[in-house]
Amino acid sequence: LFLLAVIFSTVYCYSVQVEPESIECFIVTASPGVPITGSFEVIQPDPKFITVTARGPNGFLHFERKPTTELEKDKEDASEGFFTFDAEEEGDYTMCIANGSEGNTDGVTRLVAFNFRAVKVGEQDYQFVGLQSELADLKEGLALMRDHQSYINQREDVHKEIIDSIDVKVLCWTILEAIILIAMALWQISYIRSFFETKRRM
Repeated sequence: LFLLAVIFSTVYCYSVQVEPESIECFIVTASPGVPITGSFEVIQPDPKFITVTARGPNGFLHFERKPTTELEKDKEDASEGFFTFDAEEEGDYTMCIANGSEGNTDGVTRLVAFNFRAVKVGEQDYQFVGLQSELADLKEGLALMRDHQSYINQREDVHKEIIDSIDVKVLCWTILEAIILIAMALWQISYIRSFFETKRRM
């Protein structure tokens, strides 16, 4: 499955379920010199087979995050990443998220949250170029923080669903156990009563 979607500049976080041996791709259109930023975090279950790439219109590779090894997967930053670069020409810039490849996968679907945006820059006044540059960096930093907050919220939602599911299962098993115990107690009472009645007749 190869999905192409156009994403406009926004502060919202997206998420996608990446099936085993599949690639999900997303596009932003930018003009020369426009900053392009992206970030991602593997929400569930682990980042082992995830590959993330960012390419320009001419196929130039601006960013690549390869699958983690056994030694890297326990690191805190192994499940997330961030990149930024300036568009070198007019055209479509593509961010792709792959979950393994043919013959190299564990068959697990992974939930990946991400953001991919082209930051529009207005006309600059030469007197305030330095200030505008600092403001642009500050805006980029705030957007990254917002992205991470959104990733954390998604991770909490996933964990909440898991905990709720476990609670329901525990409750069901508790009720079933109580029913079985009551049924066994009634059966034992019935059996003992029947036994004594038989002995009395004898």
